[in-house]
Amino acid sequence: MYYVQYAHARICTLLKNLEAEGYTVPAADAVDFSLLTDETEQALIKQIASYGQVVLLAARDYDPSHINRSGGTPDQIIEKTPEEKKEILILISI
Repeated sequence: MYYVQYAHARICTLLKNLEAEGYTVPAADAVDFSLLTDETEQALIKQIASYGQVVLLAARDYDPSHINRSGGTPDQIIEKTPEEKKEILILISI
């Protein structure tokens, strides 16, 4: 359980730091996902799409660390452009 809590804390800290910069999580229908063309962004989309399978694996193995290991590196969002940050914010808030 510690791994899941740690991942949650990292994402909350990231969202808090971005909020301090003036960014908020946009509504899904306000996002232009066509801006997400970088390989790391595409990988994040694929990881989100496979999240259900990761949860099933974690339940099967009684190992919540599967959930934590499935995540990408959301810290890299800090180096993105303002428009890219908006699109990635919606992805990590799902």
